[in-house]
Amino acid sequence: MKIAHLQSTFPVISETFILNQISGLLQDGHDITIFAESHPEEPVEHELITKYDIYEKVVYSGQPDTYLEGAQLLVDTVSDLLSLGYSPYKIATQFRHGKAAPRRLGKIREMLRHGGNEDLLHAHFGPVGNTSLPLQQMSELPLIVSFYGYDVSSIPRSNPNIYEDLFDRTDAITCLSEDMKKDLIDLGGPEEKIQKLPLCIDPTKFEYKERKLEPQQPIQILTVARLVEKKGLKYAIEAVAQLDLKYPITYSIAGDGPQRKQLEAQVAELNAEDRINILGWQTQEEIVQLMNESHVFLLPSVTAADGNKEGTPTALLEAQSAGLPIVSTTHAGIPEIVGDRKAGYLAPERDVPALVDALEELLSQPKQWSDMGQAGREYVESNHSVKSVTDQLVSLYEQTITQTN
Repeated sequence: MKIAHLQSTFPVISETFILNQISGLLQDGHDITIFAESHPEEPVEHELITKYDIYEKVVYSGQPDTYLEGAQLLVDTVSDLLSLGYSPYKIATQFRHGKAAPRRLGKIREMLRHGGNEDLLHAHFGPVGNTSLPLQQMSELPLIVSFYGYDVSSIPRSNPNIYEDLFDRTDAITCLSEDMKKDLIDLGGPEEKIQKLPLCIDPTKFEYKERKLEPQQPIQILTVARLVEKKGLKYAIEAVAQLDLKYPITYSIAGDGPQRKQLEAQVAELNAEDRINILGWQTQEEIVQLMNESHVFLLPSVTAADGNKEGTPTALLEAQSAGLPIVSTTHAGIPEIVGDRKAGYLAPERDVPALVDALEELLSQPKQWSDMGQAGREYVESNHSVKSVTDQLVSLYEQTITQTN
């Protein structure tokens, strides 16, 4: 099949799950072109980008920065579309989007210039789905839209009807969990169009290791996350600081983000700088090494003040692949990917005493760690491997194409 993947910015280092999905399709022999509006702010290096020569498969439509740039893009795009034989009426329908019209028409032009004979459009994130509707109309191709988290939880808060047209016109919708599916239905998404499609990772990139605590060895706890509210890191720090009075613990937080100074100040107030370390951004190789050296993975995610929720955090899947027992929360789709008391322990959101109890129960029984780590690894291999998810996605593509022809 020949598939056009539509994104806002590509590649994004925090969205390696999309890169995994695309590489799985390429490995399966499908023809992929990625249409994105903008480059990342900083160059992204990843072994999959090199292995599959991904940048050669990306077409950037660009976003005008000024009124004059927008006007020039609009003139050039309309001229090109007319020369390609598209009706003035179809083109004129995009003018109702006002200042967004040049951006939308520019995306259409690049797709028509550099694409050709595509079987299907696949938009990643709800807002990209919205801006892809004109392309669907002009190309008359089936459209699948994948939702991943904030596009379902926080974005619709200011406009609950933001996806009304999209729900009506898209051919299929994917989401990460039953929790997210319910949220989409509450927003008006048609249940018959919505299908759960798990995140995919490559478990082989995370060497499975049986977790054991050696005599006199401090317990190594790890978090890998963006330092943002929904990751619940202030609760993690408070809980670990309380437990540190009873257990020899070293807690490492790998990641960066807008809450970094706030979290560093919290660690200082707790006089825990010698035991709680905020490491900043780490490479994939460094994260793999941190997981290899750790005993427990901690991610107490919460619903943020703006409504932002997790989907099914990639870091939890990676940690389970490495054999780490988990402590997390009963938040969003997390209970669907971390078996409570099977692969770890789950606590309610924002409940520090319950989080302390969950950590203490796990830390006090190191003989359980191996069984929990094995359960997590087996779950990820069965449900979230690139091969497994690629097979599901290809089946959805084939079904959608058949239904729309």
